[in-house]
Amino acid sequence: MGWQVQAAALAIKKKWDVPRIKELLNTINQHSEGMFTLPTLKYLIHGGRISHIKGLLGSLLNIKPIIGVEKVRGTYIQLGQSMTLKKSILKIIDRITQLYSEDSYLRIQPLHAIDLDGVQFLKDEMSNKYKIFWEPATQIAPILGAHTGPGLVGCAVGIMSDFSEVLA
Repeated sequence: MGWQVQAAALAIKKKWDVPRIKELLNTINQHSEGMFTLPTLKYLIHGGRISHIKGLLGSLLNIKPIIGVEKVRGTYIQLGQSMTLKKSILKIIDRITQLYSEDSYLRIQPLHAIDLDGVQFLKDEMSNKYKIFWEPATQIAPILGAHTGPGLVGCAVGIMSDFSEVLA
């Protein structure tokens, strides 16, 4: 959403008309994704995002969920899971490779909750696969952190050409 706000502000500054701005925002929305993984289910359980029983079983199995955002309602959806945080980060990368062709020039903003090592691992692995415009890594908002706890690693990803006219 932040990228849409930025694009709209820059388009307004360039005196674009409203229909053109709406078209740009729709394009950015359709081509952008956000996803993350967590080292523990503890905070999802305590925040009521998953049941105690499901959380207990997942914790016993050492499950690290991969979570995305459903575009229509904005609700969180499970995209996958793994047994370690690094494997979950690799699954995020696999998901990105399913969504974007190898010749895509991507805009990526790493997101974290006090896990810069996880961010660096994500950056190293992604840099081997794509040409990337890296936004600075940013800590997640406190409202998300209250539900996920420390250790979250993820990213927002989109196609750089969607932003080229307003960023130029």
